[in-house]
Amino acid sequence: MSRMVRYTVAEVSHALIPVLALLVVIFAAFDTARSLTGTAALAVELPVLLELVALRTLIALDVLLPLGLYLAVVIALGRLHHDHEVVALRALGFSAAVLVRGVLVVAVAVAVVVGGVSLFARAWAYERVYTLEAEQGAEFELDDLAPGHFQANSDTGRVVHARARVRGGKGLQGFLLYERQDGVVQLVLAERARQPEGAAGRTRLLLDDGAVYGLDRDGGNDRVSEFNQLTLRLEPPSRLVGYKRKAAATAALLRSQRPDDIAEWQWRASRPLATLLLALLAVPLSATAPRRGRYARVFTAMGVFALYFVATDMARSWVEQSAVGAFPGVWWVPAVAAAALLGLWARRAAWRLRRGGAG
Repeated sequence: MSRMVRYTVAEVSHALIPVLALLVVIFAAFDTARSLTGTAALAVELPVLLELVALRTLIALDVLLPLGLYLAVVIALGRLHHDHEVVALRALGFSAAVLVRGVLVVAVAVAVVVGGVSLFARAWAYERVYTLEAEQGAEFELDDLAPGHFQANSDTGRVVHARARVRGGKGLQGFLLYERQDGVVQLVLAERARQPEGAAGRTRLLLDDGAVYGLDRDGGNDRVSEFNQLTLRLEPPSRLVGYKRKAAATAALLRSQRPDDIAEWQWRASRPLATLLLALLAVPLSATAPRRGRYARVFTAMGVFALYFVATDMARSWVEQSAVGAFPGVWWVPAVAAAALLGLWARRAAWRLRRGGAG
């Protein structure tokens, strides 16, 4: 590796670290605010909230890493143009290929990380997110139940109803709980229901004067138990989360013929390719006149990235809806980006030839 290639690698790497850190902080802050707004009623504990934010940030790295590298290349090479270092390189006999090789060294390393995130870590993180969210939904807050209304939870299959609140105290009167699991229906009726305070109380109910009906839907094993006082533990269902394509392993998606599964694995596989293409697109986009400032092309570059991201997301939606088949699938977007890149380089090469001929 030549000295100039190493110099380009260092410039891009030094720009990448703060840019990526800023993007991660912005995303994590936004996701935290969104989580607090969306799940405040569930009283999510702080460790769970922090884990959810960390997992969603990990998932977002397949977009944040390519964006961070893209901006880092624009900023780093923009500085080289602004400080006349590119002019000096050409005067010393170096071509633009030196910059491209330096960018490629960093881009390949980042693309490998993006591939690991999108093909493997993404599914694991989504599975953990779905499990945590379902576990939070499985917890039960008696005070949140509105008397006279049925409250159903699709994750647990649990339906709860109460006639009225207890006058002058905590709890509910005329309590009913219905849940179904593994072919057995459990129906609980009680004159009064209350819940212990604290986080541990979300999985327990204290019931007075009632009965528990266990109904075997296959027949022959029904049972009834009456009680004066009962502590009912709200056990989570054996399987909180069903099939989720975003949490499915990439190998399983490759074997599937469902359009939404095909769209998901193509999205994952396209992330490393997008990293390389965007980094190379940033090289010609970073070229600025010395007097325009080192950040002159950042807003233009952001527009190009937004166009690429929206096009890829749109292509994925088309595959999910069977509007586009597995081929071209989402691959037409990187193909168009590659054609645009070749066009930019051809235009710059032709401009240099004309300039050299005029000289």
